[in-house]
Amino acid sequence: MKDKKLTYADMAGMNLQIIMRGDSLESLEKEAKRIQEEFEEKKVLYYHGILYDKLTLSIGFSEYPNKAKGKSELIYQTDVALYNAKNLGKDKVHLYKDAIFTNSQAY
Repeated sequence: MKDKKLTYADMAGMNLQIIMRGDSLESLEKEAKRIQEEFEEKKVLYYHGILYDKLTLSIGFSEYPNKAKGKSELIYQTDVALYNAKNLGKDKVHLYKDAIFTNSQAY
């Protein structure tokens, strides 16, 4: 994936963390959805059958410095958003504030 907005990527287990620059939350969400679409295009080319159905892409994201105040908080927030996205179903994109709101409704 080649993109001028991509500044850092780190693979940790089955999770991939990407830090992107964006003008607004809307532009970041649009970029996350573009990544999902590209993932689906590649998945169709290389995977079939049961493996195709099991391979999904959920994305959690947050915003610095408006939501997270530092690196650790940013990683924590995106992690919370990612796991919330995974718990809500396959192939979801979730912003951190949505994750907090949804989790509070569950209790």
